[in-house]
Amino acid sequence: MTQAHEFEGDHDPSELEDIPHQGGGLGLETIKQPIRNIMRTDVGTIRPDATVHEAIHEMAKGHYGCVLVVDAGRLAGIFSERDVVTRLLDRDKDTKVELVRDHMTMEPESATLDDEIAYALNIMSVGGFRHVPVCDPAGGLAGIVSIRDIARLLVDHFREEILTLAPKTDHGPKTQHGG
Repeated sequence: MTQAHEFEGDHDPSELEDIPHQGGGLGLETIKQPIRNIMRTDVGTIRPDATVHEAIHEMAKGHYGCVLVVDAGRLAGIFSERDVVTRLLDRDKDTKVELVRDHMTMEPESATLDDEIAYALNIMSVGGFRHVPVCDPAGGLAGIVSIRDIARLLVDHFREEILTLAPKTDHGPKTQHGG
């Protein structure tokens, strides 16, 4: 699969113009659309026997928040930035030796092309995930949907309200973080 950037500014706002909506309003039909309408097919993939270092390099190269772990053409797991922070850094693991299969989320919850966007939101909300792999009817990897993709959908529906907001000059009292 090809590489795509996941940073907010790297996507053309017109990408979502073909998604049906009611004159800028957000209706139930918006989240009842099939996931295929907003998912991305350009995802980072890696083998389960790759090193964590290789996975991190793939994420950095493609500006991905995660890579999907594929074994024999099937989704075997997902490895995310969060996995690096929670499963490796605190334990002082050597990323050039550690294997992805030992630190990935195995058999992640996934959606199908025809599942509703609401289903992906449910998976994300209940599981605390930011990415949901999307599989085709044969169980092969079709793409991914992220919370950022859903945020873009919302921005598209409320484009005028969001993009015309005046910047705030007073952000309240200053506080120190971490203290």
